[in-house]
Parts: sequence; structure tokens; C-alpha cells
Amino acid sequence: MSLRSRAAIPGGTCEFDLPAYHAWRHRDVDQRRADLQRWIEGLLPLAESVGMLLKLLRDSGVPQKVLCAGGHFQQNLPQGRTFQLMRLRIDPQLGLFPEISGNRLVVSVRLMTIIDGQRMQSSQEDAQLEVTLCS
Repeated sequence: MSLRSRAAIPGGTCEFDLPAYHAWRHRDVDQRRADLQRWIEGLLPLAESVGMLLKLLRDSGVPQKVLCAGGHFQQNLPQGRTFQLMRLRIDPQLGLFPEISGNRLVVSVRLMTIIDGQRMQSSQEDAQLEVTLCS
């Protein structure tokens, strides 16, 4: 808890602010790994449950191939239906990243590309996407 409250402060995780954390970080790798394993043990049933629920949700939709013309795709959602999740599949070789926005009426996807190794810019190229609306 003390690590969490100090992590946002520049230099807040220094050895003089969190001596117990500093001492733990200098323990043997195997001891730290065992500590981490012990700490997450109680969360594993929850993680498995959430994983199963997400799999069921992801499998509830029907994928459809769509064209993202000029780097933009928009789809009106049918009234009276509620969607919990939207899945996108984009060919990783295209080097495009989605910027997604949506509400109960419409979803919109704008494809972005990285320029200069760090800045994002809207892509103007057409791309094939696989969209799955899951309820």
C-alpha cells in the first residue's frame, strides 16, 4: 500500500522513503518470485473466473469483415440491443492501431499509424478489419 501511494511521486520509491521495499528488491530472485507467487495465489480463482466469463462474452458475437475506407469505419447499432464488447482484428503487418469511440447508437473506429517512431497520426489508407459485436 505504501508503494502504491508513493509511486506517483517523483523519487517516491527511493530507498530512504520505502526501506522495506528496497530491502525486498535486493533479496534473491527466487525468493522474490516465491513471494509474488504466494501473493497472487488467492487471486487465481478470480482470474480464472473472469477469463471464463470473457471467453463466453467474446464467443457470443459473430465476426464480420468490413472495409475501413480512408482509415475510418462507423457502424450504427441496432436499437433495443445492448452490446458489452466490441472486438477488432487488424492484420499486425499493417502497422495500424485503432482509436475506438462508441455509445449505445453507434461505434466509430479511426485507424492510427505511428510516425517518427513516437507520434500517432490518422491513417488515410483503406484496411480490412474483422469486427465482432458481443452481447
